[in-house]
Amino acid sequence: MRPRAAPRSASIEKYLASRQHELGEKTYGQTKLLLGRLKDYCERQGVYFARELKVDLRETFKFDGLPDLADTSKSTAIAKLRCFLRDGRQGFCWNRNRMEASQMRSMSGCRR
Repeated sequence: MRPRAAPRSASIEKYLASRQHELGEKTYGQTKLLLGRLKDYCERQGVYFARELKVDLRETFKFDGLPDLADTSKSTAIAKLRCFLRDGRQGFCWNRNRMEASQMRSMSGCRR
């Protein structure tokens, strides 16, 4: 049985709390929506921990998890996702030993 407070969910909540003061209201709302979609997608895939966000899952999420977005909006969403996975100043997930460096480098843009 999975724990109720999964580390991936906690990572999302902590990330949002840490960035709220830096982001405008609209950007914060978009980021919260995106990370909520990521959380829901991961749960459907049986992924509960940030360290389980492997390259294949992230690449699949870009298309299966965000199917209704235009290419330009999808590119913006992927940039927000990249910030969550590899926040330039803090390495939010990376520095918390939830992801490996090789996984961070593999995060590509939104290209088909």
